[in-house]
Amino acid sequence: MHGSISDEVVKNLDKLTYSYQTNKFRKAFNNLSTNHKNEYIEHVKNKPKGFLAMSGILNALEQKMTLPRKSRQKVKTFLL
Repeated sequence: MHGSISDEVVKNLDKLTYSYQTNKFRKAFNNLSTNHKNEYIEHVKNKPKGFLAMSGILNALEQKMTLPRKSRQKVKTFLL
């Protein structure tokens, strides 16, 4: 378990990221609550090749800016 986000959700998002299914990732990520989005970002930061998932997150955020500014900054800082 990753905080309150389920392992199943995390595995699904990871799978979509690493198989480059951007539109499906964007839809799944945008359907998460803000807390779950933040938990997933923290999960990704600790993974090897986490930059792939962070790239997917940024693509999702381009379409729908649903994360608070502080969370968006975490993602951008991680990628730089």
